[in-house]
Amino acid sequence: MYPTVQIGSVAFPTYGLLAVLGALVMVVILVCFPYKKAPSREDPLYCLIFALVGAIVGAKLLFLISVAPQLFEFFKAEGISLQNLGVFFSGGIVFYGGLLGGILGVYVYARHYEVPRLRLFDSLAFAIPLFHVFGRLGCFFAGCCYGMHVDPPLGLYFPDSPYGVEGSVLPTQLIEAAFNLLLFAFLFIYMRKPRQDGLPTFLYLSIYALGRFVLEFFRGDEVRGIFGLFSTSQWISLAILAVSAWWFYRHVFTKRSAQEEGIDCC
Repeated sequence: MYPTVQIGSVAFPTYGLLAVLGALVMVVILVCFPYKKAPSREDPLYCLIFALVGAIVGAKLLFLISVAPQLFEFFKAEGISLQNLGVFFSGGIVFYGGLLGGILGVYVYARHYEVPRLRLFDSLAFAIPLFHVFGRLGCFFAGCCYGMHVDPPLGLYFPDSPYGVEGSVLPTQLIEAAFNLLLFAFLFIYMRKPRQDGLPTFLYLSIYALGRFVLEFFRGDEVRGIFGLFSTSQWISLAILAVSAWWFYRHVFTKRSAQEEGIDCC
């Protein structure tokens, strides 16, 4: 694989470069194709700073939580030192942690600057899957987040992977990248017209959570946390689906039923 890219005498992590490229593409999309109900043209861009800080902290924090048992055993055997701490804090992130942290960052921005929260979330929702495409491509080149063992041609080999991938495995990174690309295309077309506040956000969350829940069954990497029947990401997916179902019932189905019956609904 290609976990690093050599530019001159400096080696850059491929994942980081693709993440930066994805962020730049996301900004271009937000500038060139702003959501018609966005609070303003600038707010979605400015709030990305808050979202970025929240995403970085959240992605790392959830990773550390998911590997807490391994952390405990490692430090119990090796002791606590700056070098050992660096082993765990130098790499490893979880998308859902980044997503939840990013949502918190956007919420803080909206509350601080008194911007309509749902409209701000909606104005970003359709671009998030496109950023995620680049992130999963970064996972593919780094050799992480791989799938279960399958024979070629469905399986691919990840030679010299720093994550110790043995044999041919299902490239779930590419499958999820394709899924996110399709999700972006759907939301991009869907949001060409103004929608009910919050609908694009919860539509994105519910579709991604459902797809991620299914895809997790085909993952083969162990560093993702397994609690009971499901992985960490599957439990989060179920929680997101539950919240989304409640929101749709409360703000879409109930409202439509009231309108059909001629009842005012606020």
